[in-house]
Amino acid sequence: MANPRDRVVIKIELSYDDYIVLEREARRRGYALVSDYLRDVAASIAREGAGAPPDAGMSQAIESMAKRLERTIVDLINPFTGKIDELAQRIADLAEKIEKGEAEERAEHHAEERGRRRGFTALDRLKSEGVVFEEDMRWLKAPEKFFQRLEREGAIVLNLGGERVAIDREFWERFVSGVEDVKVRDPDHAAVLVEEKMGGKAARLFEKLVRASIAFYDEDLGRWSVPLPQ
Repeated sequence: MANPRDRVVIKIELSYDDYIVLEREARRRGYALVSDYLRDVAASIAREGAGAPPDAGMSQAIESMAKRLERTIVDLINPFTGKIDELAQRIADLAEKIEKGEAEERAEHHAEERGRRRGFTALDRLKSEGVVFEEDMRWLKAPEKFFQRLEREGAIVLNLGGERVAIDREFWERFVSGVEDVKVRDPDHAAVLVEEKMGGKAARLFEKLVRASIAFYDEDLGRWSVPLPQ
């Protein structure tokens, strides 16, 4: 009959997260129970230390075995802890971006609502001004959404050298007609004539279209041409 003193029960306390990591590692190694896995780990460490001189003392052997067991458990848990920390940071960054986007969207929505209450929308502003340049709208928190909304509502939106420009369609028709009446080949002189006919914003739009190679002087027709980009 086995002597009860031949067996010793060791109790250890772990956090739930550490236990889950150990459970996953135990299953990977073919153990059904975490306790079986830890028992074999402890026994292996004890066997490695069996060669210690007998006068080292039982307490020293137990302390050494406990430290090895602790290091083994820490080595098993650390890779998972690092991944958990990294995942938590990614989730926090994503949540911050979502909150920022929602705040910008709310601010834009409130601004639009205020405009509606005043009976003046972004499209109304465009119709009154004829053309809106992104460089003049630096106060907008979400300029891309602003120009997308104008385009959905029927405005012409062009990307000229990395800058978006929104143009009212009626203004565009008058602009094209006015530009085609200009017979002067020199673009600077032509811009002056456009300004005299249609104002400073039209001249500014003309200069940007020339730089973007959208407006060009047609040698065959002897006048400027501004085809609408597809």
